[in-house]
Amino acid sequence: MRMTRILHVIDSLGAGGAERNLLQTAAYLAGRGMEQRVVSLYDDDDLAADFTGRGIGVVSLGLLRRFFLLPFALRPLLKAAKKWKPDLISTQLIPSDILGRTAAKRLGIPVISTWQNAPYDAPNLLAHSLRARVALRISRKFDRGTSGYACRFIAVSRSVRKSYCCALGIDPVRCDVIPNSVDLSRFPAEKSERAERTGTLRLIHVGRHVLQKGLSTLFRALRVVPDSLDVSVDLFGKGPLSTSLEREVRDNGIESRVRFRGTVLDVVPHLLEADAFVFPSVHEGLSLAYVEALAAGLPVIASDVPANKEVDPNSRATLFFPEGDADALGRAITALAETLELRKTLAKRAQALAEPYSHERIGSRYYDLIESLGGRSS
Repeated sequence: MRMTRILHVIDSLGAGGAERNLLQTAAYLAGRGMEQRVVSLYDDDDLAADFTGRGIGVVSLGLLRRFFLLPFALRPLLKAAKKWKPDLISTQLIPSDILGRTAAKRLGIPVISTWQNAPYDAPNLLAHSLRARVALRISRKFDRGTSGYACRFIAVSRSVRKSYCCALGIDPVRCDVIPNSVDLSRFPAEKSERAERTGTLRLIHVGRHVLQKGLSTLFRALRVVPDSLDVSVDLFGKGPLSTSLEREVRDNGIESRVRFRGTVLDVVPHLLEADAFVFPSVHEGLSLAYVEALAAGLPVIASDVPANKEVDPNSRATLFFPEGDADALGRAITALAETLELRKTLAKRAQALAEPYSHERIGSRYYDLIESLGGRSS
């Protein structure tokens, strides 16, 4: 008996939020009897072994990261798809959305595109380099031109749905809001007590080193925090700005407070060792790292961008500050460092906020959506 076959197309299999969310979703769908393959456009393969270990085949097209080269990936993608004969194509991230939808149109099969962020909003465009902004303006034309090929869209948050539908001229009824998911079984039922002391605060940040993540705001904020407080932050991740961020730390004279830890595939142990999570993003879709921090029982200090407010609308476990306001962020860090009771109160509420994002709940919504499209099943 033949199982429904899904071909996932994604930019890369690096250790980013979109990639890790796809891994969670694919693992759930595999458990429900769906056969899957993944095609990545670029060679980043941090998570490739995790997919293959779950019986999900992986093919990399080895494309260079240049938008004008994207058309050259269509032929090998079509070749891979024709060989495997999927019933459905699922795409993630803009280049893969454009390419995957074009391939699905050629093959005459349905395609679903998942939107992870809101890149076309004017404030968000400013969080990219000039070169990236030009590329986004060009890609928007192709994104809009191929959007009619999709039978359905998925947005990871309400704010992302609103942004994309406006930017691409898509009727919101064609788009389901299905957030990113977390495997809650990887986190203890309760965060173990650490030897917390007033005046000491170990922060953690997880994310790529790009303008979007607002790390410059964090560095300025650390200068506001009194020297009498023992405050430090571990930065997990890397990216095109890693070198300039390290220089910025030196220029701000905060080398003793900032540690660059690089990329790790399993950040959970490090979350469990931290006192709080800091998240100064300029914009977000719906951050997997934020939800994982809550699942680890951490209080959070986050910018008040719409997607972050969707995760914790009543500020039960989060101290929100105006995006880009380093002084406000510095005051929030100081408050957590000086007030153990505040830290503990926020931490007690954190894990309940992560429960709606369990991969079982979210995965079942993906499964139901795919089934509703009438994919051929076993």
